[in-house]
Amino acid sequence: SDNTAWSLPVLYVIYRDLRAFATRADETLLLKGEKAVKLAEAARLIQVGFGLCCSDRTSTGDTKKLGVLYMASLLFKIYFKLKSTALCKNVIRGVDNAGLLDGFQVPVAHRVTYRYYMGVLSFLQEDYEKAEDHLSFAFNNCHRNKRRNRDLIMNYLVPLRLLKGKRPIPALLNQFTQLSDLYQTFIAAVRLGNVELFDSHLIQVEKQLMKRGTYLIVEHID
Repeated sequence: SDNTAWSLPVLYVIYRDLRAFATRADETLLLKGEKAVKLAEAARLIQVGFGLCCSDRTSTGDTKKLGVLYMASLLFKIYFKLKSTALCKNVIRGVDNAGLLDGFQVPVAHRVTYRYYMGVLSFLQEDYEKAEDHLSFAFNNCHRNKRRNRDLIMNYLVPLRLLKGKRPIPALLNQFTQLSDLYQTFIAAVRLGNVELFDSHLIQVEKQLMKRGTYLIVEHID
């Protein structure tokens, strides 16, 4: 019945650890030849906390709505892990129903993580305009020291922009060694109009792109 936000940091730790423990429990179950069910069970518990945050109608800054994006992102992580991204629609609906969060001091890190997952979902749905918008926000607001997070964002943002004919700034791309090695030949091929070079490099790095989930979009770059 308490609609204030004082308990949110505690809930964050509980649900974060719950996801981690459930993930490890599922790994153990799989090693035993049993069905992995713990992460799905954890998601149902986290949905309860997410629902409480979404339904809080407190109009002041001391509201559980401050936790909406954190809880949503936690559920996104689980659904991606379970390869059940269709369930993300319910989470997005919950965030939308919670109303605009612009008037609340939602941590930037929560916004960045949420927009990253929204960008990836839009990417998977081939809504590339929306994907670029979400991922650009995520990258521009991601802390510079969060190298792994920035790399995850750029994994999708680089091919998205190449598809629109936007070549990444060399100094920026060079900060991401693996991505730079992966895309420099594509960028050169596009600049030179060398289709043969592009296609041969595509064959060479096909497995890498498939693993990153970006093969299909790179295939359509010209």
